[in-house]
Amino acid sequence: MKKLLLIALTLFIFVSCSKKDEVDAKNELHSTKWQTQDIAAEIVWGGKWFQVYHFKDNSNFEMYKTKNGQIDSYEYEGTYTFDNKNIQLKYVDENKKEVVRSYVLINSGTFETVPKTQYYSTYVKQQ
Repeated sequence: MKKLLLIALTLFIFVSCSKKDEVDAKNELHSTKWQTQDIAAEIVWGGKWFQVYHFKDNSNFEMYKTKNGQIDSYEYEGTYTFDNKNIQLKYVDENKKEVVRSYVLINSGTFETVPKTQYYSTYVKQQ
C-alpha cells in the first residue's frame, strides 16, 4: 500500500511540474488584451497612456489607446494569425494601404515586436 501511495504521489508531482509558461497555440490570444505604455502620447498630451491590442476571437483584433484607464481612441482593426509563437497582424491604414506587423510570443504573458527596431515594443497580457 505504501508503494502504491508513493507511486501516486510521484506521478502527481511529475504531472503538476509541467512548464506553465508553455504556450497553447490554439487559444493563447483568443479573447485577451495586451498593452504597452505609450510614452510619446504621455509626453505630448500628459496623463497615463497605453496602446492595447484586443484579440476578439481566433482571427480578429482591434487596437485602441487608453488615457488614464479609459478608452480614448480606436486606431485600427484587422485580422491576425498565430502560429508557433509567431503573431502576424494585418490591417488597412488611413491611406488604404495594407500594413503587416509581426510579433513573437515570449511566454504566456509577454509578446514583443519582431524585428527589434527603434519602434520596438513589449506587450503585457492584461488580467
